[in-house]
Amino acid sequence: MSDFDFFENLPELSSLAEAFDPSRYRDVPSDWVVLLTDVVNSTQAIETGRYKAVNVAGAVAVVAVSNVFGHLRFPYVFGGDGATMVVPPAFADRCEAVLRDSAVSMKAAFDLDVRVGSIRVADLCAAHAPVRVARIRLSDRYVQAALDGPGVDRADRMLKQGVLHARSLSVEQASTAGFSCRWDEIPSSAGETVALIVESVNDSEPDRSAVLREAAGLVDRIVGSMDVRNPVAEGVQRHIRARAKIDIEAAVHARGARGLKRLLERWRVRFELCAHALIMRFRLPVVRVGKYLPDGKEHNIVNADVQKFDGRLKMVLACTSTAREALVTGLTAMETAGRIRYGMHVTDRAIMTCVIHAEAPEEVHFVDAADGGYAKAALQLKVKQAKARQH
Repeated sequence: MSDFDFFENLPELSSLAEAFDPSRYRDVPSDWVVLLTDVVNSTQAIETGRYKAVNVAGAVAVVAVSNVFGHLRFPYVFGGDGATMVVPPAFADRCEAVLRDSAVSMKAAFDLDVRVGSIRVADLCAAHAPVRVARIRLSDRYVQAALDGPGVDRADRMLKQGVLHARSLSVEQASTAGFSCRWDEIPSSAGETVALIVESVNDSEPDRSAVLREAAGLVDRIVGSMDVRNPVAEGVQRHIRARAKIDIEAAVHARGARGLKRLLERWRVRFELCAHALIMRFRLPVVRVGKYLPDGKEHNIVNADVQKFDGRLKMVLACTSTAREALVTGLTAMETAGRIRYGMHVTDRAIMTCVIHAEAPEEVHFVDAADGGYAKAALQLKVKQAKARQH
């Protein structure tokens, strides 16, 4: 099965908890291709206050590939400073070409260097690093892919080490239709916003499944259910107003160009922001691509990408400082016992970058903790991994 229907025909899981069961995954066909993007020196960019631009670069990669397909029904995972996508061979060259073009646009718009790499699943399997996927239905408009197997991690490390590159030099202009960046930073309703990454030390499937399920259960018991810990709470969502924030989306759609093209995009975004605010305030029955616009805040909540699994457990949580300290105690005990390693970044707000597909009734709202989020948590985890290798 190398055709595109492979992913769409997978049985749907109903929760992240089911994604910890290795029997729920299927091997990705060997002729499919793993595509990856990564912001070079993302930590430095974050330290200079460009954490939103770093997030945007990862989201734009997904948007560009989705517009090749005309929908979001393909496996992808947003990682904060990059994205991982798995595509069938018939689309691989075009997807890679638009990613290369997106990298050029991100350089022009935000002065970010974005790596693009690709590798066939067959090549990863030959290195004993298979790629497996499961499909999780989170809402009517959002199906999330869960990626498993050592192949994704291996490809990511190869990209960051500079040994994985794009397979061709072709470039095709990427479409950014559907990209949206119109919600302000979301203050934590509980006081803190935490980006968390947990990995199992033991690679054997039964042990890894059990330990990650335990870590997720620890979050449930200490921080609370998804309804409690979702950082995208309805009462704290606000549209952006400042020109500098509006200019982020304008820069993406203008492909980094300035002058009249940027100005026109800025006016368009501002007009649509005002229109959406009026639609929500007066509950005007406006529908666009299957999306009932008055319920914008509710859509943000149920379609928020606030937890995922790509071989590691990744979450963005709203919690109290007391709950976070208790969570650190529990996770540290598991880490000290040699069962997990984890990285954590703590701030007081979340950031949200949206993909509302222009051609299909699908959307996803990528959520990260502000001031570095997943990227800083991953850096902390990387330090722990290096120490483990030294011993």
